[in-house]
Amino acid sequence: MTEKPKISVLTATLNGGRFLQETIDSVAAQTLTDLEHIVVDGASTDDSVAILDRHARRDSRLRWISEPDGSLYEGFRKAIAMARGEYILVTFASDGYLSRTWFQRCADVLDSERETSLVWGVSALMLEEGDLTQLNPSNYLKQSPPQQRDFFEHWAVTADLVPELNYCVRRDVYTKLFPGEGQTDIDPFVDFVFKFHTNGYLVKFLPIIANFGRAHEGQLTELHHARDTRNFKTYRERVRQYRLDLIKGRKQHVFRDGDHQPIGELTGTTLMRLRYFRTAKLADRATRRARRLTEKLKQSLHKRIKPRGT
Repeated sequence: MTEKPKISVLTATLNGGRFLQETIDSVAAQTLTDLEHIVVDGASTDDSVAILDRHARRDSRLRWISEPDGSLYEGFRKAIAMARGEYILVTFASDGYLSRTWFQRCADVLDSERETSLVWGVSALMLEEGDLTQLNPSNYLKQSPPQQRDFFEHWAVTADLVPELNYCVRRDVYTKLFPGEGQTDIDPFVDFVFKFHTNGYLVKFLPIIANFGRAHEGQLTELHHARDTRNFKTYRERVRQYRLDLIKGRKQHVFRDGDHQPIGELTGTTLMRLRYFRTAKLADRATRRARRLTEKLKQSLHKRIKPRGT
């Protein structure tokens, strides 16, 4: 393992030994080998520590610690501080990766496109026994969502969340935006998505089934369903308010590249669509209609000025 690997995979866990080996194996099986897998264990009382110790003896790319912490988020913040890679991925101890080429595909995009700061794909839902049941979002496999700057407009009217379990993001962007302890009143991963978009960073979607998220008894989403519902409601309201602030001219949106440098602002056309369309479907339909009308106008003008006899 190099001193600065291409990718750091971050996992925080507490008593996740039932699934931990499968998670570790899905990372180790990636075709991109220049990686480190950082596991922060919250002083588990099951066999998690034994699994980590056994695997680390075989693969030096696994780095781990086990000590008490206050929450899963505290564990992730420790992992972020330990990360040395150019790019970061996040996975929980019951989840993992389905595509063996996912890390390489993400790194290729981020290496070649400085304007892109985050790459994401499709997630699969896995049941406790290992059966795959559904894809999210499945429709993007057939028709990709808007990309990069165009995705911001889509986000501003839909509040879509890019799934933290498969996105690959530039480490310096992640460390800059992921909230510290006490810096947010909503889920830190949700807060990161909000800050990512409102600070002008750009995403790119790849039509790949990248990972699985496992549904199982006792998982956090099951234990904290009411809290998560409130989190998402607050998040959606903040997206709506940000869109309104842009429309009213109270805020100015600046796009940034992976080096945090400004690369442009919202166009007047985009602001107009944000003002008059409340869903991404309507905005996309209006954009396609405007393009068709523009093309027809060009053809009409071409016919009018076409020299006689040609």
